[in-house]
This record gives sequence, structure tokens and C-alpha cells, in this order.
Amino acid sequence: MPDYVITTDSNSDVLPEFVKANQLTIIPQYYAFGDTVYGDELNMEPHDFYETMRNGELPKSMANNPAVIREKFEQILKEGKNILHIAFSSALSGSCSTVIMISNELMEQYPDRKILVFDSLNASLGEGVSVYRAVELQKAGKDMEEVYDVLMEERDHVNVSFTVDDLNHLQRGGRVSKTTAVVGSLVNIKP
Repeated sequence: MPDYVITTDSNSDVLPEFVKANQLTIIPQYYAFGDTVYGDELNMEPHDFYETMRNGELPKSMANNPAVIREKFEQILKEGKNILHIAFSSALSGSCSTVIMISNELMEQYPDRKILVFDSLNASLGEGVSVYRAVELQKAGKDMEEVYDVLMEERDHVNVSFTVDDLNHLQRGGRVSKTTAVVGSLVNIKP
């Protein structure tokens, strides 16, 4: 049975030290402030990212780059390894669909290789929890299908909670109406 590599995207917020120690492959998710695109070699520190938003500038998110996915996956497949990819929620982005599409194309090119795409249905550390769990199971000797099955069993029990300082960014992103944002901010609601 060929070895397998665990991959994920940068939305998983997995610590760089953990990525390096466990030889994970990260697919960058891109975003832009103005004309500057971030996400691969160029990234903002979290404090700077949120400070830019506090100053009124919103990032524009972008789907992950199919060419980058193909390049990173193909490198792994050429090494004779399979891939277990833990994806950013399909409910929040088209990124998971892009990874599935590229994976299907590559499995036609490399019929002896296998790529499993796990839709975490989560983001940030919620997605990261699945990455940490996959690495733990891999180290325990579980094969790729076993890890995938465990992640599927546990997926509905991984939840992320967050709060916001005000409703303005939720309104700008289309999550709440302008009226809700104004009234909620006036009474200082922090959902």
C-alpha cells in the first residue's frame, strides 16, 4: 500500500511548526487588500489583517488557484504517494469543489494513485482540528481510508464559535441586512 500525504489549505490555521514537523502540504487560499494579493509567499500577520479591516478596508477573497493545486498534488503523486486532502467548508467557498475537480482529473492521469478529499464543513481551527486528528491517526498507523472514515464520523461533532465586535463587517459581507447592522451596533450586540 503506497504512503499517503495529508494536505490542507491555509484556511485551516494549522501552526507553521506543526506543518513543518509533519510534512504537510498547504494549498494557499488567496485574498486581496486593494491591488495586493496575499496567500502564498506574501501573507499578513493576523494583527495587521484585522487592523486593516478595523480601518475600513475589507479583503476580497478568491478561490484557490487550480494550477497551484495541480502542481502541488502532481508532485506528491509523482513520488508514488496518495493524498488525503482536508478541505475548507464547501458551504463557505468553492475551494472544495475546485480541489475535487483537479483530483478527479489527476486520478485519470495517475490511475495507480488515489486522492480522497474530506470536506471539513468547517473553517479556521474547526478545519484545523480535522488536520490534527488526521495526523494523529496517520502516526497511529491508520491507512488513508481509515483516517477518512474517522474524520467523517467525527465531523458533525466539530464546532467553531466566534463573536464579532460589531455587525458592520457582517453587513458588508451580506450576512445581515443594513438595518440589522445599524440597530445591532446601536445597542452594542456582539453575536
